[in-house]
Amino acid sequence: MPHFASTAFLLILLASAPAFADVEVTGVALRDYAMPGAFPLTGSFIQPGPNQSTVIATTTGEGSTVRCSVVVATTAEASVYRYVVDEQPTQCVGMIAHPSGGFFLRTKNPQAMPGQVTGMTAFIDGNGIERWKIRDIELVG
Repeated sequence: MPHFASTAFLLILLASAPAFADVEVTGVALRDYAMPGAFPLTGSFIQPGPNQSTVIATTTGEGSTVRCSVVVATTAEASVYRYVVDEQPTQCVGMIAHPSGGFFLRTKNPQAMPGQVTGMTAFIDGNGIERWKIRDIELVG
């Protein structure tokens, strides 16, 4: 009887072991776009935009020159926008592309003291013009 119990345990172990198959996964480019030189993609927010564009937001610069930089790229060109709030360091926290063009941008001051409310949400239209913004302090103050 002990032999049967150990055989059952061995079958349970084998049944729960991971299985692997010979599968090759390859990537397929969904779209091509032009990029400005030296624009970092690591840690970027990347969204498909209208008319086969791609919208990419990332934080660039260091120290007091930190900016939230956004690239709107198509196959032919790339437009770069840099946003700063109150002439202070401005870090990208999030971005959502708008289906009609432009994007919603979420930023904060990365050098703010603990407890300071420095966040902001803005809508930037397809021409790079800020149409509206709401500061977090207005929502909590």
